[in-house]
Order: sequence, then structure tokens, then C-alpha cells
Amino acid sequence: MSEPALGDRDDDRPGIAAGASVTPIADAAVRKSGIDNLRVGLSALVVAHHALQPYGFNQNWAVVERVPPAPGLGVLLWIDSCFFMGLFFLIAGLFTPGSVDRKGVGAYLHDRRRLLGLPLLLGLFVLLPPLGWYSHVHNRHVAWVPYPEYFVRFWLGIGGRPADWPAQRWPDVNLGQLWFVEHLLVYAFVYGAWRSLRPKPGRATGSAPGPSPGRSRRIAPRPAAPRPAAR
Repeated sequence: MSEPALGDRDDDRPGIAAGASVTPIADAAVRKSGIDNLRVGLSALVVAHHALQPYGFNQNWAVVERVPPAPGLGVLLWIDSCFFMGLFFLIAGLFTPGSVDRKGVGAYLHDRRRLLGLPLLLGLFVLLPPLGWYSHVHNRHVAWVPYPEYFVRFWLGIGGRPADWPAQRWPDVNLGQLWFVEHLLVYAFVYGAWRSLRPKPGRATGSAPGPSPGRSRRIAPRPAAPRPAAR
């Protein structure tokens, strides 16, 4: 058997006696600070990317600046777009199997509906419509429309498309920057369906399933050997 890496050995962990055994538990029990720091850094990069987007890609934002794009800024934004959202998806996917193993498919999908579905509804009906209304009035050079009328007629599309509608898309309703949350929710249900339909490990051959790659390990004390009675 190969020698465990530093940090995986029992005697490398503070407060654990030598010879203690390890058993698998949920990976949420041990927070990985490196992953958390990476998420924070990527989140800051996303905020900076979208704050600079009106100045690097002209006509590519809800508020269009009436100035030419800054030279070179578009290249920087293009480089960001090549990796930072894909890295978010990679991080989410790495921890999904362990989460499903720990909670089960039903509980996992229930959590996804709550953690991802509710923000989608909040954005769709509360946060994004005012931004669409401002963009409609500011960028399309149309007559002033009160927000309630915009929300019902132009955001939700109730009442039919006007003949002089100035945009290609109808109605204006969209998820905007929440597309990432939408994709995570769809992928969660696709993965949950796959986990429900695939054969259970070990049942076809009778072998015991191995440890999940998405799980970490917990220290459990090994029962001490009985000592011989003193004479």
C-alpha cells in the first residue's frame, strides 16, 4: 500500500493520536479555504468585468455610454470571458457528486430549487424589470412609459407586440446576468435524473461500493487493545 500524502496521515493531524482510523463523511464538514478564496476572487472579477463592460464593449450593456470604447479594455474583457465563468461551473461540478451522496437526490434537488430557483424568480420579477425599463427609455429613444405599464405590456408581453416595437426580441423579459444561476439549476436536475436512473454501484456484481470521490474523511478513534490484567 502506498504511503499517504502529508496531511492524510493520522499522525500528521493535530490533536489526533497515532493509529486512529478514518471514516468517510460529508465534504461539507471540512471547509476548503483554497476553494473559498478562489470563489471570492472569481466573484470580484465578475463584478469588475461587468462594471467595465460598458466602456470596453460599446452597445453591450443596459446603460449604453455615449463614448467610444476604451482602447485595449475590450481585449482584457475578452480574456476574462474565456475562463472565469467556466471555472465557476467547474468548481460547482466538482462538489456536486459528494453533495448528492450526502443528501440523496431528492433532498439535493429540493435544496437547488430553494437556493437557485428562488433567486431566479426574485431577479425575473423584482430586480431585472427596473433595469429593462431604464434601458428601454434611455437606449431606445422611445416615448416615456411609466414603469407599471412597461412591466405588464413590454416586460411580460401582455397585450401583444406593438407594431412599432423597436427591438428584435419580444417581450423584454429575460434573466440577464442570472443566466449562470439558470444553467446551474438545469444542470442540477439533469445530474439528479442521471443519478436516479443509473445502476446503483455494487448491486449488479454484489461488490460493496467504494468511497465517493466527493467525500472527505473524518477521524474516528480506534478501539484500544485490551491490556493484560496485572498479577
